[in-house]
Amino acid sequence: MISLATLVEGRYALGETIAIGGAYTIARAHDTRLRRDVAIKRARTPDAASAARLRIEASMLARCAHPGVVGCLDLIDDLDGGPALVLQLVESGNLAQHTDIAPIHEALARTWIDEVASAVDHLHTRNIAHGDLKPGNVMVDTDGRVVLVDFDRARDASPDAIDDDRRALDALRSWLLKRSEVVAAR
Repeated sequence: MISLATLVEGRYALGETIAIGGAYTIARAHDTRLRRDVAIKRARTPDAASAARLRIEASMLARCAHPGVVGCLDLIDDLDGGPALVLQLVESGNLAQHTDIAPIHEALARTWIDEVASAVDHLHTRNIAHGDLKPGNVMVDTDGRVVLVDFDRARDASPDAIDDDRRALDALRSWLLKRSEVVAAR
């Protein structure tokens, strides 16, 4: 049984850290009110800049509702001295991990590319550029669908930012198709 004293915001029971990035950590948590697992993202060393960045990220994600974009479920005002995002928990690893575990077929690679492109197009229609498209920021959920994560570098979608996303998407497409060629060559 979880003590109410250990709950964040009276509802989130923090669990183990599942990812550590340069500036942020992500922990598994359990939403006791809705009875579901979530991810909580917070700054490793909270300061004014990281707090502002997390609030911007929450605002951008709140403008999106797409199966290929991680959902922001809540914004916690103060967790260990700074804000934190409550995010949809996407389990099963990122594209780099999936393609390292086992070879993938070209049809799956093309499906994933189409799903990422759809998510990126959705972002652009919401005036958001992801800013950091790469295999490590594309998770594969337990149903095998891809989900964009890590919106630390997201920004308003200027023409240059959209061009940057498109170039990154092309690079991701090439990388993923090369990974699928390994299967075709066998």
